[in-house]
Amino acid sequence: MASGFDGLLTPRGEGALAVFRVVGAEATARALAAFRPRGARPVRAPDLRVGRLDLGDGLTEDAVVRVDGVGAAAFAEFAVHGGLWACRRIEERFAARGIPAAPVPPAPFPVAAAARAAAWTDAQALFFAAAPRAWPAAVSALRGRAAADLAARDGALARLLAAAPFGEALLDPPTVTLHGAPNAGKSTLFNAWLGESRALVAPEAGTTRDVVEERWSLEGFPFVLRDTAGLRDAEDPTEREGVRRARRAAAEAGIAVRVIDGARTLEAQDAADLLRGVVDGASGRARLVVVTRADAARRGPAACALLGAGTPFVAVDGVSGAGLVEAAAAVFAASPFASVPVDGVAPYHPAQAAAFLAAARAAAAGDDVGADAALAAAARAG
Repeated sequence: MASGFDGLLTPRGEGALAVFRVVGAEATARALAAFRPRGARPVRAPDLRVGRLDLGDGLTEDAVVRVDGVGAAAFAEFAVHGGLWACRRIEERFAARGIPAAPVPPAPFPVAAAARAAAWTDAQALFFAAAPRAWPAAVSALRGRAAADLAARDGALARLLAAAPFGEALLDPPTVTLHGAPNAGKSTLFNAWLGESRALVAPEAGTTRDVVEERWSLEGFPFVLRDTAGLRDAEDPTEREGVRRARRAAAEAGIAVRVIDGARTLEAQDAADLLRGVVDGASGRARLVVVTRADAARRGPAACALLGAGTPFVAVDGVSGAGLVEAAAAVFAASPFASVPVDGVAPYHPAQAAAFLAAARAAAAGDDVGADAALAAAARAG
């Protein structure tokens, strides 16, 4: 046990519980020699036992011990009362038994732990609760196949690599940005999708001056929904800055939703963007068109212009709710969540995807040793 509680897994300080870990076959054996389990059965890995830990000078401490692994991977974890005196006494006792310093590796998958704590949807909570076990297990299965079944390994590797956008989107949810002309119905749609009056809605143009952002749960998956200022040539400096931010938010969005008022003729800016392919996906990001005022959209001039240009759209009415479900479904279909990976396992951190890509390239080049090394790096990433 290293000085300074290097072997303490739980947070330092006074607490109800403290957990120490001893690593290595020799250190584990020496630590277990100070443990007296209940019952006559010896402690052998894998095992979980209740007993007393000898602290010397006739003092003992209630403890629960978990033992597992063999050789250098053998370890024993001692769960005891978390009083400072007891922790110091245990450290001294282990040091007196000649247990070498064994730095404890960092808690596995700190990214998963942080993501689990910050999750706001069921999909995130379930995925990141399972990730610390599911991810290394999936990678270990690939490494185990390397010599016996290379084709199966490479196929599974390709499937997991293809699932990376799904996992990364759970960690960094996609943004859905509503943009378009003033008074097109962006804020009304924004509020309707959220189910609350978050953005100010008014008949005057230019009411929204900045990007308004809220978390949005769709089909149990996380999205970030953004409302933006209306796109037009503004003279007011504040509104002009809002338009600039709106354009930037739309350009950076994972899914950009162009909102068009179906009761009006097609705005000049909307028509120009249609010609440039901004709203139909030619920019490389997901682009959707939503036409508001559903009743008018079926026969309005804007809808006719879109149909004539061959641009697909979804008609909605933010007040009555018509078309809202269909429009949300179109957003979901354009997201990485539309395709759920096999067994729900996916790389969720860029470092994992990068390691998987390196493994795939090595495998394609016939470098099985390099592929296995890259997979080992993937197991540690995140």
